[in-house]
Amino acid sequence: MEGEAEARKSLRGPRTIIWLLTARCNLKCSWCYAARFSKWGAELGTAEALGLIREAAAAGVRYLGLSGGEVSLRPDLPQLVRAASASGMSVGLVTNGTLLTEELLAELAACRVHVFLSIDGVRRETHERIRGPGTWEKVLAAARMMTRRGIGFSAVFAVGRANYREAPAFVGLVRELGAAGACLIPVMPAGRATAELVLGTREMVEVLEGVEGAAEELGFPVSLWCVPFAGLVTRSPRVRFFACRSAGAEMDIAPNGEVLLCDVLDLSLGNVRGGLIRAWEEQQKSEVVRALVRPPRSAPCAGCPERNRCRGGCFARAFLATGDLYAPDPLCPRVAGACGNRTHPGPL
Repeated sequence: MEGEAEARKSLRGPRTIIWLLTARCNLKCSWCYAARFSKWGAELGTAEALGLIREAAAAGVRYLGLSGGEVSLRPDLPQLVRAASASGMSVGLVTNGTLLTEELLAELAACRVHVFLSIDGVRRETHERIRGPGTWEKVLAAARMMTRRGIGFSAVFAVGRANYREAPAFVGLVRELGAAGACLIPVMPAGRATAELVLGTREMVEVLEGVEGAAEELGFPVSLWCVPFAGLVTRSPRVRFFACRSAGAEMDIAPNGEVLLCDVLDLSLGNVRGGLIRAWEEQQKSEVVRALVRPPRSAPCAGCPERNRCRGGCFARAFLATGDLYAPDPLCPRVAGACGNRTHPGPL
């Protein structure tokens, strides 16, 4: 009976939902992975979206992360944010910042939304090479508007070969802009991102060492996304990282309602248009999901001191590189042939 009760409890709902509200965007960033969703069919309409938010609240969802595309292109965004906030969920929102208005920011401030502002360089030339002409001043203006309104925001740096040497300086820029923290995520070889834009292990290690030094020097927090092996390189308490939670406690939703194993992979587990709880149950019963919660550990993961925190690294990156969800993360220093620390760096 106790086991059945625990099983029912685990099927109640995810703790976190990451929802790509739209595939539409006013920019054409060189390494966007979400553009592919424009071919997946109609995004959820306002009534469907509000219904999903009500279901999420009833299921006990604690955090709703809204992304795109560019979320501010949805005219019903304020309505959706108000509904989610009123239900007791914490709300986060990823934006390129170029379309933010004082009116929209007032709504976000009233709902205590935490904004994640995409900045892909510390120089105009770098940022605009990736995101397009005229975007640099607009993203800086967005940061200034949020600072004036007291809106909590973090800056997100998609790090690839075009900008990785600017990663340490990015931490300083973010601090000067008044952000709460700096977030970095490696570019994935998905969507528009071709293989030559993606970091290799040597470059990733350089990034980790550089941002750790900046975080320590400035006393500023850094969050690493999709780099669960970072503990092999960094030891600073100011640098946070974590294993992917999407397999166990998170639901990723595409604009058309498809439930994804990860939002960079075209692997569907169901659709919320048939009901959130039903989709969650299908996700939890998936053999793939169950295996990813406790992934098999082969060499070099089996003997790694970070194996319990890392859990084999990013399964999406492994799948994109090898076609195997359970393969070790190819970006990891140990997997690439390095032992992953500064004292004995090994070959890369």
